[in-house]
Amino acid sequence: MHAITRVKSAVTAAAAAAVLVGGLVLPGAALPASAAPAAKMPSGTSANWSGHITVPEPGKASKLSYTTATWKVPRDKAHIGVADAKFWAGLGGLNGQTLMQAGVTTDEVWIPGVGDSSPHQVSYIWWETYGIGLGQVHPVALVSPDDTITASVAYNGGKNYTMKVTVNGSVRINVTEPAAQAGYPGSAEVIVESPLPASAVSLADFGTVTFSNVAYRWDSGGKVYGTAILVAQSAHGKPETAVSGATGTWTVKFLRSRS
Repeated sequence: MHAITRVKSAVTAAAAAAVLVGGLVLPGAALPASAAPAAKMPSGTSANWSGHITVPEPGKASKLSYTTATWKVPRDKAHIGVADAKFWAGLGGLNGQTLMQAGVTTDEVWIPGVGDSSPHQVSYIWWETYGIGLGQVHPVALVSPDDTITASVAYNGGKNYTMKVTVNGSVRINVTEPAAQAGYPGSAEVIVESPLPASAVSLADFGTVTFSNVAYRWDSGGKVYGTAILVAQSAHGKPETAVSGATGTWTVKFLRSRS
């Protein structure tokens, strides 16, 4: 939904020389010998992203071309007021690139004394090309808690990307749209997104979400620097989430909301 905002390095000043990529600081460690991302990279914090972000070898042309992940729609816990959480896979978003993404939003609304005074969860799948115009979200269909979602984004060459979402094995989104810029994306992400810090909306208590079958692809000749873990952190310096596990299968756990 939004490009990274206020991302800080978790690496100490004594770490090796770092590369700054759109606000995300990664340490200058040796590149992995294989084309696979490093299994473990230092963590960082973000105002509203939790999950994994993969970047190419510093100083080299990106060849990232695909990302995908599978997870289940969470069953949010009741929250007085309005709460929200977004779960998505994406390409781009760093260094001013268009962020091409697809996933699920869960909204939790509960205002005691209004209507039937019971909590309501509304979940829907969507795709977005953030950074073009207003970056409007394109909702497609409602989904239910425990539905199995697989989201993927593929770079097709030129400016074109394909966003795809399946629900319980059935394809529900399969759209091809242009980005603002031609060329390979500079990053790949699988993220749980919190509302922005200035928002009156809280992070929904989604419990724990497990991302499985997480995979990235890069075209011939491409190398990646590694995969970093991001944890959403409130303005008060307290983490909203906890991320655990290595590349391939890992979890994001709700800890607290800003309210």
